[in-house]
Amino acid sequence: MTKDPTHGTGDEIDFVSQIGRFTDSGKNIGQKNMVRLYINAAARRADWGKIDRNAVLAFAHGRLAELEARERNVSPAAGRTFSRVAA
Repeated sequence: MTKDPTHGTGDEIDFVSQIGRFTDSGKNIGQKNMVRLYINAAARRADWGKIDRNAVLAFAHGRLAELEARERNVSPAAGRTFSRVAA
């Protein structure tokens, strides 16, 4: 497999955001499980090239939380409180 030297963090995040949506195997396994598998496989990935590993994994974990919340039919931020501080 030839490495694409232009493949960066944004490209990898785009990949994770689409994972499990278009292939038959992805549809059978499901998006949530595909993202979970990606996260598990990332632990064994040695060469990240120009990709910011931490940014991609943070996105993947957020995507997993979003998919799990959607499955439960709630917002991933449900139960959290936010406050604004006047400047």
